Amino acid sequence: MTTTPAPAPARLRTLDRVLQPRTIAVLGASGRPGALSGRFIAGLQRHGYTGRIVPVNPRHDEIAGLPCLPSVTAAAADGPVDLAIMSLPQAAVLDSLRECADAGVGGVSVFASGFSEVGEEGARDERRITALAHESGMRVVGPNSPGFINFAESTCGIASGVGFRPEFVTGGIAVVAQSGGVAGLLVERAQDAGAGLSLAVCTGNEADVTVGELLWWLAEHEPTRVVTVFLEGIRQPELLGGGLDALRAAGKPVVVLKGGATAAAARASAAHTGALATADDVVDAWLRRHGAIRVLGFDDLLDHAVALERLGRTEGRGVGILSTSGGAGVVATEAAERAGLQLPELSAATRARLEATLPDFAALGNPADMSGMFSDDPEIFRQSLRAFTEAPEIATAILVLTVHPPEPSERLADLILGAGAGDLAVLWTAGAMAAPARRRLMEAGVACFEDAGRAMRALVARTLVPAGGEAEPIAAAALPPLPARGALTEAEGLALLGGAGVPVAATRPAPDAAAAVAAAQALGGPVVVKASARNLLHKSDAGAVVLGVRGDEAGGAHDTVVAAARAAGATPEGSIVQAMAPAGVELIVGATRDPLLGPVLVVGAGGVLAELLGGVARRMMPLRAGEARAMLGEVGVAPLLAGHRGAPPADLDAAVTAIEGVAAVAVALGERLEAVEVNPLLVHPVGQGATAVDALVLLAG
Repeated sequence: MTTTPAPAPARLRTLDRVLQPRTIAVLGASGRPGALSGRFIAGLQRHGYTGRIVPVNPRHDEIAGLPCLPSVTAAAADGPVDLAIMSLPQAAVLDSLRECADAGVGGVSVFASGFSEVGEEGARDERRITALAHESGMRVVGPNSPGFINFAESTCGIASGVGFRPEFVTGGIAVVAQSGGVAGLLVERAQDAGAGLSLAVCTGNEADVTVGELLWWLAEHEPTRVVTVFLEGIRQPELLGGGLDALRAAGKPVVVLKGGATAAAARASAAHTGALATADDVVDAWLRRHGAIRVLGFDDLLDHAVALERLGRTEGRGVGILSTSGGAGVVATEAAERAGLQLPELSAATRARLEATLPDFAALGNPADMSGMFSDDPEIFRQSLRAFTEAPEIATAILVLTVHPPEPSERLADLILGAGAGDLAVLWTAGAMAAPARRRLMEAGVACFEDAGRAMRALVARTLVPAGGEAEPIAAAALPPLPARGALTEAEGLALLGGAGVPVAATRPAPDAAAAVAAAQALGGPVVVKASARNLLHKSDAGAVVLGVRGDEAGGAHDTVVAAARAAGATPEGSIVQAMAPAGVELIVGATRDPLLGPVLVVGAGGVLAELLGGVARRMMPLRAGEARAMLGEVGVAPLLAGHRGAPPADLDAAVTAIEGVAAVAVALGERLEAVEVNPLLVHPVGQGATAVDALVLLAG
């Protein structure tokens, strides 16, 4: 498991007073109808907060039927204030925070904007908030945060419009967002669907309380079973990663929606690896390392959370689809297969149960169509449903429903709830007439979905939740003495990787034409001659590579590649002569260091098409046992590795050895890693190994 240190227990416990307050003071409270500052007290009262509420405003004696005090100091004189909700203009925030700290307030939720999001002057004020929080020990949520809702304890301290809902559905899903607008819309969408929530928090600018620290807290929050996270950016990655690890250890799945998944986020690099490992790609790998499941939209975020909360983790991807409409069943089946789910053939026992239940004209099999007769004979519905949910060959049964009038919809809901079926997902694609029945199922704990594609992706997510602890990391390589910084020659790079177990082509440096001839003769057979220049990273682009050279031809090839390197503006040190490797599937295996998230490994299609062919696999390092082999199954050339169109399968064991060797070198380099790349790694047929024929090593100073 992770070695990331947890926040100090005492500091983590300070969030208890903030998120589970017994006394709340509302600074800047207003009784004026429609005022934003009036939403906090109204929300607390509307949703049954049972603690003490203290409006604070020197211009009023009473607000919302509560005695109004002139200052937070006066409020604290009547008893400890756990949370102050600050609905004040930006200019008043710092002085009010100091007063709160002096009064012993446990924490403050700061609604005001106008801090780091508007420029340097605001950023300076925000840094003062951070310093005050750390010096005083008082916690600060925000600034630029509308607040939070603790559904489990009826504490609605949020300015968002969701506070106007007449009631909330409580449950086991937590929402943590860096955006107030997103936090509100996720709560609204979840509540509309009947998905119960435990906590919703907007961290805003995170001057003090961050998403990462909240995740640590939620790992110990008993009502929370699944956590959804919306990230605009990653701050304090060690704390955030540790929080994700803590939730994994607690058996609580995490689903993340991270903004910024665009080409504009790509990080430029001199190596191919850098071009492949864009910032968003690294975030993907980093979230995977910490056990989080990433989605790309709000609806997927909530559907995943529903599937994980109600159905939990599973190893199996086998689903059984039972529909009341043949067409809807076909659409569901296609969506399942696109998502990577399987529809196993029904066992003889399951088919026998269905044959005894369904009319002769109904479609048996998987998918199955129970026909419209179920509406006349509810027993058809009950027995068909139980046959699917109790079939050992099916991990999840999916009931597909379509449009029904209100009363039949309610009867369907009754039948589903009365069937006592376990591991059931209901895909109910309909409109307003069925919405109340669908919501009733959700509130009763049934996993309901409206869209086939989203539903199937959510069911796949159940198989992505990590099981148990992490595998052991691959050990770092032992490194020879290396230059302080800059590029190694290709011969030096291949020697470094070969020492870590990477199978490399026999290579000899040649300072002059005569040495090139001698090297070619010693190696025997056809050879490759390449320019050797530290400042020429991609030799083939410059025409500084000659293939199929024999014996005495090597002298002329040497002169050719050296001249090409000089023409490209490089400073060649001579050439290298390399034994030609047999053909194989070409891979790129490389590592680079993200300045925020650390070293990342990339495996993909190799050769000159590295950036053009899709299906690139990424992992954070240190690489763990089993990850290299898994990456080979994700790359775009995976069918070639498996043996395409009668070709022999590739030597995956040798490829794994090479990948793990590159990762071991990269980890050993530590902060000195800029890029390590093998392109291509030729993977030969089973039993014939693999060969690294080109290496790039860049050391950061």
